[in-house]
Amino acid sequence: MNSLIKKDYLYYFDTNAIYYYCGENADGFDIEKFRLDMKAMPNKILPSCVYQEMIVKYRNDTDELGRMLTILATDNFKIAPSQYDFLGDEFTYEMDIDLKKAIESQYKKKIDNEARLIYLIIYSVSMVFTRILGVHEGIKDVDKFMRVFVTESINSIEQDKLNFIKEELEKAYEIDDTENVVKKLYNDICFEYCTMAYAFAYGIKNISSDGKCHKDIDEYMNDPFTKKLLRYKNAFNEFFEKFNKNHKDIIEEAKIEIPSFFTKRGYTLEQGEFIKSKLEKWLLHKAKLEKNDIYDMFFMFGFSDYSASSFNAYAGTNIVKNDIKLLSFDGRTKNFIGTFSKSSVDIVDGYKIEP
Repeated sequence: MNSLIKKDYLYYFDTNAIYYYCGENADGFDIEKFRLDMKAMPNKILPSCVYQEMIVKYRNDTDELGRMLTILATDNFKIAPSQYDFLGDEFTYEMDIDLKKAIESQYKKKIDNEARLIYLIIYSVSMVFTRILGVHEGIKDVDKFMRVFVTESINSIEQDKLNFIKEELEKAYEIDDTENVVKKLYNDICFEYCTMAYAFAYGIKNISSDGKCHKDIDEYMNDPFTKKLLRYKNAFNEFFEKFNKNHKDIIEEAKIEIPSFFTKRGYTLEQGEFIKSKLEKWLLHKAKLEKNDIYDMFFMFGFSDYSASSFNAYAGTNIVKNDIKLLSFDGRTKNFIGTFSKSSVDIVDGYKIEP
């Protein structure tokens, strides 16, 4: 048995760890030993985000889905939320393997939760750009500029954008193209919000004494900065890289503020830190929002005081946050997990097969 594992720990399984537990093999790891060791652990968690990933992937192969869920239920896995409202009133920790019911309910919940997080990330990135734009354009009171822009331009269309994201995700899941669709949503809505921000700033800069903008639409469309924005309509991540590199100080400030922005909206500190780790890549290194970013964000919820206290209330245990171990065999996910729970990574690496 792996010397790093303890029966007092609470183990949260990533999607790949669940698939390996249920029979898939992984190059470079002793998966059979991993299965045997974990089977003996009493506190094993199937996060609801992983549960939903399984349901979406195998919704047309109920035999395989049923096989895996039966293994997990037999081996005493419990379902735990990956966000406060992830399973809503139905949340009980007990596994329900009524496949028809599970597919119908969790498929919709998955899309709804992903859409809300995608929108919040796009909104956050766009607001950082809006602040950079206000400074770039020499607006005296940038904070006021942002408040008025959000109130007058963004709030009124927020629900429409959220509904649009949901609709696009539903279509994407039907044709198994979520990765490309998430990237396109990120590009297109960032472009729309950022061009709206510049139009708002343009109007403020060119307002006359009567309170009206003295520039017409043709002049706005021929404005050099407007033309630059439009050139990058289909590759706005490249515009971000070119424009934002001269405003790294604002991005550094945003990285400090972003965790609290997310915690105030019900996400954990670790989830806020995850977004912080991505922000510079999105704004300075041409990275686009990826589907895996959304999943990883939900999975990180497992490492929280809420997860520990909620499970304790259910199981009568005395687990603290540091007793929670997030098990992932994915390199990128492991790297981030290692920033706050090196012991989780060490457990997984303990199953590596030495060459």
